[in-house]
Amino acid sequence: MGILLFLLPVIVLVLLMRQQQRRLRQHQALVASIEVGDEVVTTSGIFGTITSLDDETAQLEVAPGLALKVAKRAIGGIVGPVNTADDDAADDDDADDADEADERPEAGPVQDAS
Repeated sequence: MGILLFLLPVIVLVLLMRQQQRRLRQHQALVASIEVGDEVVTTSGIFGTITSLDDETAQLEVAPGLALKVAKRAIGGIVGPVNTADDDAADDDDADDADEADERPEAGPVQDAS
Protein backbone atom coordinates (compact mmCIF):
# COMPACT_ATOMS: atom_id res chain seq x y z
CA MET A 1 0.00 0.00 0.00
CA GLY A 2 2.88 2.36 0.79
CA ILE A 3 4.48 1.73 -2.59
CA LEU A 4 1.19 2.56 -4.33
CA LEU A 5 1.00 5.90 -2.52
CA PHE A 6 4.51 6.67 -3.80
CA LEU A 7 4.07 5.35 -7.35
CA LEU A 8 0.75 7.00 -8.17
CA PRO A 9 2.02 10.60 -7.93
CA VAL A 10 5.19 9.63 -9.82
CA ILE A 11 3.13 8.12 -12.65
CA VAL A 12 0.91 11.20 -12.85
CA LEU A 13 3.98 13.46 -12.92
CA VAL A 14 5.61 11.44 -15.71
CA LEU A 15 2.41 11.55 -17.79
CA LEU A 16 2.11 15.31 -17.34
CA MET A 17 5.76 15.82 -18.34
CA ARG A 18 5.32 13.75 -21.50
CA GLN A 19 2.21 15.72 -22.44
CA GLN A 20 4.05 19.02 -21.97
CA GLN A 21 6.99 17.80 -24.07
CA ARG A 22 4.58 16.80 -26.86
CA ARG A 23 2.99 20.28 -26.82
CA LEU A 24 6.45 21.87 -26.91
CA ARG A 25 7.48 19.79 -29.94
CA GLN A 26 4.22 20.69 -31.73
CA HIS A 27 4.79 24.40 -31.07
CA GLN A 28 8.40 24.19 -32.26
CA ALA A 29 7.20 22.53 -35.48
CA LEU A 30 4.60 25.26 -35.93
CA VAL A 31 7.17 28.03 -35.47
CA ALA A 32 9.55 26.30 -37.89
CA SER A 33 6.80 26.01 -40.52
CA ILE A 34 5.72 29.67 -40.67
CA GLU A 35 6.54 31.55 -43.85
CA VAL A 36 6.25 35.09 -45.14
CA GLY A 37 2.64 35.72 -46.11
CA ASP A 38 1.09 33.41 -43.50
CA GLU A 39 -1.75 34.80 -41.43
CA VAL A 40 -1.03 34.04 -37.79
CA VAL A 41 -2.31 34.76 -34.31
CA THR A 42 0.03 35.41 -31.40
CA THR A 43 -0.39 33.86 -27.98
CA SER A 44 -1.73 37.23 -26.80
CA GLY A 45 -4.44 37.23 -29.48
CA ILE A 46 -2.99 39.63 -32.05
CA PHE A 47 -3.83 38.68 -35.64
CA GLY A 48 -1.62 39.64 -38.56
CA THR A 49 0.32 38.64 -41.65
CA ILE A 50 4.01 37.71 -41.56
CA THR A 51 5.98 40.21 -43.67
CA SER A 52 9.52 39.14 -42.75
CA LEU A 53 11.30 36.54 -40.64
CA ASP A 54 14.70 36.12 -39.07
CA ASP A 55 16.08 33.59 -36.58
CA GLU A 56 14.27 34.81 -33.47
CA THR A 57 11.72 37.43 -34.59
CA ALA A 58 8.96 38.03 -37.12
CA GLN A 59 7.48 41.21 -38.54
CA LEU A 60 3.71 40.99 -38.21
CA GLU A 61 1.55 43.40 -40.23
CA VAL A 62 -1.58 43.96 -38.15
CA ALA A 63 -3.04 46.80 -40.24
CA PRO A 64 -2.04 48.45 -43.51
CA GLY A 65 1.22 50.26 -42.80
CA LEU A 66 1.44 49.02 -39.18
CA ALA A 67 3.90 46.22 -38.40
CA LEU A 68 4.88 44.75 -35.06
CA LYS A 69 8.11 42.95 -34.28
CA VAL A 70 7.29 39.83 -32.27
CA ALA A 71 9.27 36.88 -30.99
CA LYS A 72 8.68 33.82 -33.17
CA ARG A 73 7.93 31.78 -30.06
CA ALA A 74 4.99 34.16 -29.36
CA ILE A 75 3.18 32.93 -32.48
CA GLY A 76 0.38 30.70 -31.27
CA GLY A 77 -1.04 29.42 -34.53
CA ILE A 78 -1.53 29.81 -38.24
CA VAL A 79 -4.97 31.17 -39.11
CA GLY A 80 -6.70 29.03 -41.71
CA PRO A 81 -9.07 30.21 -44.41
CA VAL A 82 -12.20 31.82 -43.00
CA ASN A 83 -14.78 29.83 -44.98
CA THR A 84 -14.49 27.79 -48.15
CA ALA A 85 -17.02 25.99 -50.34
CA ASP A 86 -16.05 22.66 -48.71
CA ASP A 87 -16.73 24.14 -45.27
CA ASP A 88 -20.14 25.38 -46.44
CA ALA A 89 -21.07 21.89 -47.61
CA ALA A 90 -19.91 20.37 -44.32
CA ASP A 91 -21.89 22.99 -42.38
CA ASP A 92 -25.02 22.19 -44.41
CA ASP A 93 -24.60 18.47 -43.65
CA ASP A 94 -24.24 19.24 -39.94
CA ALA A 95 -27.39 21.38 -40.03
CA ASP A 96 -29.32 18.56 -41.77
CA ASP A 97 -28.16 16.11 -39.10
CA ALA A 98 -29.29 18.49 -36.36
CA ASP A 99 -32.72 18.87 -38.01
CA GLU A 100 -33.11 15.10 -38.18
CA ALA A 101 -32.16 14.80 -34.52
CA ASP A 102 -34.86 17.33 -33.63
CA GLU A 103 -37.50 15.25 -35.44
CA ARG A 104 -36.70 12.05 -33.53
CA PRO A 105 -38.76 11.41 -30.41
CA GLU A 106 -36.82 11.83 -27.22
CA ALA A 107 -36.31 8.82 -25.01
CA GLY A 108 -38.36 9.29 -21.88
CA PRO A 109 -38.71 7.28 -18.72
CA VAL A 110 -39.73 3.68 -19.23
CA GLN A 111 -43.23 3.02 -17.94
CA ASP A 112 -44.12 -0.32 -16.46
CA ALA A 113 -47.06 -1.90 -18.34
CA SER A 114 -48.14 -4.17 -15.46
